[in-house]
Amino acid sequence: MKLKQGWNENVPLELAKKLIVTESPFVEYLHKKKVLKIRHIKSRNCIDLYADEKHLMIAKLKFGKVFTGKMGFIELFIMHQLKKKWL
Repeated sequence: MKLKQGWNENVPLELAKKLIVTESPFVEYLHKKKVLKIRHIKSRNCIDLYADEKHLMIAKLKFGKVFTGKMGFIELFIMHQLKKKWL
């Protein structure tokens, strides 16, 4: 099962991967369990996240949505910078 996240802003790929993991409790749970696979597809300019169905269902029950609302990488980056500054 895969989760799609569009990626068309000028954010470095490694930073984008880190932001997705740190800003979403859903994705962070999958990453901590070591079942998350992140794949960048250049032709579609997209990052696909893969995990086992069992762990996806557990994460969905625990956290609900992947992100609250529709968010691009610029919004994630701004939220990340604000959290760093204020915490």
